[in-house]
Amino acid sequence: MKKTPGRQSPEMERPKLASREELNSFLNKVEAFKKKAKHEDKARQQEALRSYLQQFERSDLQGLMGRAFADAMKSPSQKLGTAKPPSAELQHGRGGKPTVKRKKRPNKNRKRGASR
Repeated sequence: MKKTPGRQSPEMERPKLASREELNSFLNKVEAFKKKAKHEDKARQQEALRSYLQQFERSDLQGLMGRAFADAMKSPSQKLGTAKPPSAELQHGRGGKPTVKRKKRPNKNRKRGASR
């Protein structure tokens, strides 16, 4: 059986990502659950959390973690869908592609005169 680049066989489906609302709801419930068990010792907290997580199907947890991973590098405005359009500082470079106008910085590796 030939494997695909993602090391999945061709007949395997990718896990479905949970929605942001589902992820936020799940995280809020886990946080509330942790607050309830806050006054117990560490081993009992972990066991209680483990038993809570066992209520979920593995595919559901994978979907939640997939959403968390996909959103990890996004800004809050991107997650909420309120990101602003690109600023006016963007200029169109060669080929019509936008480029960011940058300030020139002195090169640290460049030698300074003949004083050496």
